[in-house]
Amino acid sequence: MKQFIFCLILLFSVSLRAEEVRILTQGSKSFLFNVELAETPLKRAMGLMNREDLPEREGMLFLFPTKENVTMWMKDTYIPLDMLFFDETGQITSLIENARPLDMSLLHSQEPVKGVLEIKGGSVRSLGIQVGDVIETELLSQNAY
Repeated sequence: MKQFIFCLILLFSVSLRAEEVRILTQGSKSFLFNVELAETPLKRAMGLMNREDLPEREGMLFLFPTKENVTMWMKDTYIPLDMLFFDETGQITSLIENARPLDMSLLHSQEPVKGVLEIKGGSVRSLGIQVGDVIETELLSQNAY
């Protein structure tokens, strides 16, 4: 019974707020994603762990109070992910495509970044997203984290 209650508390403590994020490509294409916000240290640590599916055009947004070098990994993550690292203007500065599920390798931003957008693996290639494209979210303009 104690384990059940603990699991319920954990489940509710990591419930995530949703936000719309738009990716604008240099080729004038626009893609809308519904993302969960990883806005606390616990939510950032959990990320998309233990998920067996991630629908198209959904993901998770990590924003940091200041620009910093970011390290991610795929521990307990069962689905491949594309990771888009971006600066304070939303410009994508580096990408990691199809990060391997359950891989314990450390995945680094190439420079200090303001945030990371994780989306379904293969989306970067299929949508033609590249370094220099821009991620738009009201949270970034409001410096909301």
